[in-house]
Amino acid sequence: MLPQEINLPVGVDIYQPNFEYSEPLDNSAIKSILKKSDFAEIIQNHSSLLVINDQFRSTPSVQILRAIYELYGTDHKIGGLVIATGTHPAPNKEQLEILTGRLETKLNCPIIIHDSRSADLKYIGTSDRGTEFRINPIIFDYEYIIAINSVEPHFFAGYTGGIKSIFPGLAAYDTVETNHSWALDENSYPTSLDENPVQLDLWNATKFIDQKLIGVQMVNIHNEIYHLSIGDLRTSFKEAVDFSNKIYTHQLKNKVDVVVSVVYPPLDDNLYQAQKGIENTRSVLKEGGEMILFAMCEGGIGNTAFYDTILTFDNPDDIISSIKREKYKFGDHKVKKFATLAKNNKFSLITELSDKEIKSVFGNRIEIERLEHYLNELSDKNKSIIIVLDSGTLALQYSG
Repeated sequence: MLPQEINLPVGVDIYQPNFEYSEPLDNSAIKSILKKSDFAEIIQNHSSLLVINDQFRSTPSVQILRAIYELYGTDHKIGGLVIATGTHPAPNKEQLEILTGRLETKLNCPIIIHDSRSADLKYIGTSDRGTEFRINPIIFDYEYIIAINSVEPHFFAGYTGGIKSIFPGLAAYDTVETNHSWALDENSYPTSLDENPVQLDLWNATKFIDQKLIGVQMVNIHNEIYHLSIGDLRTSFKEAVDFSNKIYTHQLKNKVDVVVSVVYPPLDDNLYQAQKGIENTRSVLKEGGEMILFAMCEGGIGNTAFYDTILTFDNPDDIISSIKREKYKFGDHKVKKFATLAKNNKFSLITELSDKEIKSVFGNRIEIERLEHYLNELSDKNKSIIIVLDSGTLALQYSG
């Protein structure tokens, strides 16, 4: 039972992606956009590597792969299809089939699954911010690297998509860890780009590679693609960002007492991913208000790097005073964000996580069957309440 399916108190506003700005693109429209771009010339005349998102993004890459196959068959120089896992675990067989639709066989291009801990990753240089970039050397076997990804707000990198397919998608674990330390910076928040040190650090590393970077950048709502821009990676990314803002951002003039943040699949699989739903919405929450995270987290905690750290602390104040960028360990940004939330707000979860896991992130449980009654209790106390659907990708911004 989702919050919009219960009897909500009068005056509760529901926020969700803005469907009215565009019609979804069908297969014919996708192929038309591909044909109007330089895509055919690139893949038919130059050695190319396709890069797609992994199972932790709701990116319908398979629709792009299908359009490529239907247009060009095996008349191309695509030499491989790499899954940009970053530091995530590799997809299993079922997940891989969903990601590719088995089209790699028809396209005659092998699948490569990136491993951030492989000993074969290559050092290419140190960025202006001091990040030592090591990357999967497969990119150096090709003239063009084609990033097929989706663009939506990201809770500390500003946006997904763009350069993130390459870095951190194909980068080494320690490279990602150092870059992620900038998530502790005050300019690292949803929709922030121009001054975001995480993004700037990633784009800075492109000076170390000579390959031509091409973007197939989509804005999608789950399996429906609403926008597709193709071309130079930076240019196509910026075009997709502009469209993404229409779909995935809302401006609120007033902060509210209660945010019910509902995270949709696949980001609701574990707490590590579902935490995005908190950060995408917390800017509109009043100090002292309540954040209610609705995420089943059937996969548990997920990446345990942050969880192992948070278990060493007894209270949010100790975390806030102890976690520093200079001593950053992977996941510390999540630890600190949970701590700052708990220090300033009440944090509740509707989830399948254990009581111990909930307590460790300074939260308390709300049983799903009690949600309707609980929201009515809050309304009776004149608390302002909003429901945010698909909060793992939808960003609310306080503009008051």
